[in-house]
Amino acid sequence: MICSLKMGQVPNNDKMFNIVVPTYEGGTKLEVFINCFLSQSCDDWHLTIVSDGPEPETLEQLQKYKDCHQISYYQTDKRCNDWGHTPREFGMLQSDCEFTIMTGFDNYYVPLFIEIFKNAYIEKHAENIDMMFCNFVLDHPREGIKYNGFIDSSPDVNFIDIGSFALRTEILKVVGFKFRSYAADAELVEAAKNYININNRAILKIPQTLYVHN
Repeated sequence: MICSLKMGQVPNNDKMFNIVVPTYEGGTKLEVFINCFLSQSCDDWHLTIVSDGPEPETLEQLQKYKDCHQISYYQTDKRCNDWGHTPREFGMLQSDCEFTIMTGFDNYYVPLFIEIFKNAYIEKHAENIDMMFCNFVLDHPREGIKYNGFIDSSPDVNFIDIGSFALRTEILKVVGFKFRSYAADAELVEAAKNYININNRAILKIPQTLYVHN
């Protein structure tokens, strides 16, 4: 698979957080998602958007952001159709930001999300923090979903969500993101948690609701 940079620049360590989001026919939902970050009170972020397959319509849609150096856009040369995980892995590998957040284009973030995560990290004065996560709302009122509404999160299966946690990028690259199931976020958290515990590193919970999985 080939993934090509279509707009913007590769995220670097000028920003603390790289937000990696796959998209396919994102349309209005992608537009809302982008504006969640353009509305952040803290600009210490880079947004890496990766289309799961060629999407000339999305490239045209994103032209309005071509002068925003905090947004980059990639396309894969073919559709992977694996819950967006292959595009997420590619976006993660491009990052030199201190932390990476992988999410979905139909999710929402409050305007203080980046500021609160950054300040929580700074206030702890702990360079060994490799993972941060917050509470979230799961908006999945449909058959087959076992839990819905407010989630008092923890780094455990069924209590964490792909967009609610940030992992130190170098740790994420060591652990890798080869998971391809629907529950890949839980599998990643388990692998990262094991690595962090073995190496006597730290995980920080931010007890605020800052994210909605739509």
